[in-house]
Amino acid sequence: MTNLSEFPGPETEPNLNVDEIFKGFFETAITDAKTLFELVTDVLSKLTLNIPNCRGQCYDGAANVSGHKSGLQKRINDLVPRALYVYYTAHTLNLVVQDAMLNVERSRDFLFLVRSIIVFVRNSPKRQAIFNSLQVELELTSRSLRPFCPTR
Repeated sequence: MTNLSEFPGPETEPNLNVDEIFKGFFETAITDAKTLFELVTDVLSKLTLNIPNCRGQCYDGAANVSGHKSGLQKRINDLVPRALYVYYTAHTLNLVVQDAMLNVERSRDFLFLVRSIIVFVRNSPKRQAIFNSLQVELELTSRSLRPFCPTR
């Protein structure tokens, strides 16, 4: 059995820093694994992030990203074998929280109100145009009005 004190850790490596920094959203019209791989490597390169230093990747269960034969995680793992893939469970948690909130009267009423406003705006081209012009006028970065993801 190996003594754990033999492995370097934060106590023995004073310069060890782990960073997790949100760098932005990046849009692509095509979402196949090859295109996503090119987008990720291009963005990391432009942000002057050394791709071989990446140690983790986290996606949902869509085959184009999580696929173990040709998905994005496999392509990145071929480039950086130590970039461990972890399934993104926050989506599942989001669905559970939404379902649980429907059992709390005030939360359910609030979600119903927001959903009704979204439907009201989206069902009229005139209201949608007014909404879009307000977003431009207020310089809001999000340009869409989407309903909550329904629980499955």
